[in-house]
Amino acid sequence: AIGSFTLCLTIVFLHTRELRESQRLVQEDSSRYESLWKSLCEQEDSVAGIQHLAKVVDMIGLRETDYCRQHNRMRADSLSKPLRAKYLSQAANSARSKPLFWDLGHWYIPGRQSKTSLVTCLSQLYCTAAIANLILIERLKDWGYRSHGWFHVEGDKGKFAKWRDIRDDEDMAQRVLWAGLKRNSRAMEKLLRSYNNDMSRLLDISRNLIVFDTMSDLTMALGIIVTDENVRVERLKNRLSPKYKADDTHGYRDVCINLRVVNKQAFALGAEMHMCEVQLILRDFANLRSGEGHRRYVRARNLGGA
Repeated sequence: AIGSFTLCLTIVFLHTRELRESQRLVQEDSSRYESLWKSLCEQEDSVAGIQHLAKVVDMIGLRETDYCRQHNRMRADSLSKPLRAKYLSQAANSARSKPLFWDLGHWYIPGRQSKTSLVTCLSQLYCTAAIANLILIERLKDWGYRSHGWFHVEGDKGKFAKWRDIRDDEDMAQRVLWAGLKRNSRAMEKLLRSYNNDMSRLLDISRNLIVFDTMSDLTMALGIIVTDENVRVERLKNRLSPKYKADDTHGYRDVCINLRVVNKQAFALGAEMHMCEVQLILRDFANLRSGEGHRRYVRARNLGGA
């Protein structure tokens, strides 16, 4: 009994020490983020931009707390007989219908979520993410061009280039570092530590960002994305709101969008159900986030078990 008690005390002590170490690692970076945010809130133009962004977000009507998961397509054979007959008659000559599924009676309805069927396979998530990410990059280029957005390019750490300036420069355009998929090891960490092994909660396997000089350009990009018929925005987190408590992100702030790509290519390749993440970031925050700061955050996150 004494041995078990000693073991429990040791575990609690080590865990507490790790938590303190994780906080110490990011304290300096958190102070820098908070200092930057405070500076923005003291500038008249920035305050106006923050307020305008908040109004736009309210008009869009999406919230951080909105339900958002990775769902499978709805199956027509799971519908009531009248609805099933309706959908099957509409799809009889559809190129999207797969003969094998049709013969088995397991016809899946493109673009329609099955509320009762969540994705439970990590391989499935990575397969659809790989396709969705490639299609999404083409949308990022359009959004970046129209909103004066910047992307990370090869070269010095934290180096960004405005897409409008380099789009027609073949050499520079090829140097853009488009985001790859989340590392499998990190996905497993999130599943075990934060999501109770619920695969459907992994919404950022395909995760991209656009960087902006001003709040005005960032807000413009948000409007362009929300009204783009090629995507469907499902959830919106405005971390650039004065109401947002930045403790969970150690002072870091952005606008985080969860969306699905729903154009013809996504439908044809079966990726229209996959939820992706797009972050809209001010360049000052992006510069602080780059390099050693991000590595410190990763270490602190791992120590803290988040």
